[in-house]
Amino acid sequence: MAQQQGAQDDPEQSPAPEPPPRVLPPRLPNGPRRGLLDYSQAPMEQARRGLSGRVLRILRVLSVVLAVVLVLVVGFVADILLGGPGTAEFAVRDAGYSPRGRVGDWLDPGYADGYDSWTTDETVLGVSSDRAAVLVQRSAGAGQDEGTAPLTGLDAATGAQRWQVTGLRCMGRDAVLDGSAYCARRNGGTGQIVGVDIATGQQRVVHESTDALSFLQVRGVHDGELIVTGAAGSDTEQVRAIGSDGALDWQLDLPWWGQCRFLVDHLGCVSYADSQVAVVDLSTGSFSLEPTEYEHSGQELSVGWAWNGFTTNDAGDERARRVRDLTGSEQGRITSSGGPDYGSDRLLYSREDLLAGGSRPTRIGVDATGRVVAVRSGSGIRTLPSRGRIDADSVDLVSADGSVLLARTYTHRGRAGDGDTWAVYAADGAKRQDLPRVTSSVDGLLVDETGGTTTVLVPRG
Repeated sequence: MAQQQGAQDDPEQSPAPEPPPRVLPPRLPNGPRRGLLDYSQAPMEQARRGLSGRVLRILRVLSVVLAVVLVLVVGFVADILLGGPGTAEFAVRDAGYSPRGRVGDWLDPGYADGYDSWTTDETVLGVSSDRAAVLVQRSAGAGQDEGTAPLTGLDAATGAQRWQVTGLRCMGRDAVLDGSAYCARRNGGTGQIVGVDIATGQQRVVHESTDALSFLQVRGVHDGELIVTGAAGSDTEQVRAIGSDGALDWQLDLPWWGQCRFLVDHLGCVSYADSQVAVVDLSTGSFSLEPTEYEHSGQELSVGWAWNGFTTNDAGDERARRVRDLTGSEQGRITSSGGPDYGSDRLLYSREDLLAGGSRPTRIGVDATGRVVAVRSGSGIRTLPSRGRIDADSVDLVSADGSVLLARTYTHRGRAGDGDTWAVYAADGAKRQDLPRVTSSVDGLLVDETGGTTTVLVPRG
């Protein structure tokens, strides 16, 4: 036992065991020391980095899409502002029309230089060919009654009387053509058509007849023949062609008293009471369309004339109109007037213009060549091709060369009314002259007929 105890006490025989080395947890870069049980977050960070990458890619795609949309929107707006596709300007960029009218159906460009005015208590019927004299008659107009009051010629610049004649029966403005008035006169047992030169008051007998001529209306001149209509009885009308020598070249009776329109080579007449239309070929003095009754929508037949055709309101659709040639043959249907709405309402367009109108704006104005010079655009009017802007609601008249426009601004919620204003604009849209109230244009002369007084506006240019 002693030996065993000594052996245990010998340090060389049983050295003391050394403690195990201390193991420290790894130190993360730029971060705190973690314990042995603190698991690494590297997979989560990788997931976050992956999510961030996808978000960035989505944002990049969205930014590209938004940029494309922005470009398209800006382009669309610029397109509208510059008159590109989808605008009224673009729709009429290549449009051409075929208007027919007389000199007095166009605006006198001299209004761009200002105007002078004077008043009269008589009605203005017409203007002389040299624009120096104005024809007036008391209690006369464009109605269906003959005026027997004296005819008076007034100086266009001052309104002073130049001449006066009596003893004639005139149908108001329907008696005036190309600087002369054509009126009826009874000379014993002979009926006469008397032409009066508006510039001088000089009279000449144009035609004599044993018939009692009355309700005489001059329609136009065709191949040197004066075309007139007059009463042929209590309820019928007669068309006459009078040669330059005063001879009656031909005459044709209508079965009713109607309203007729000169159509260059034809005369179109309509009886609304009978719902009938008739067309006279002025080259032959015969009907190209015998008096024909047309079915129609609404309570009354509606007829719109073209210089080579006409339209009637469709019996099956109140919004539609049938387009016909001057023999009555149907050429197509339209759902609007088809022709330009701006400018003189005395202008005539072709039936081809009407048929093409469905693809074009109608709120446009044209010059004598048929070129579009004004079009409704947004809340105003654009002049073409300058693209000048006119802050107005409509164009009442256009000069024959398209250089001057008479524009009207409504004051009653987009409708014509007593408080409307007028102004003359140049082709570039610049305002040239404010005008007072204008109620009509007589041979290109602007007048205001209000309350029994006529104010005549005389152009300075």
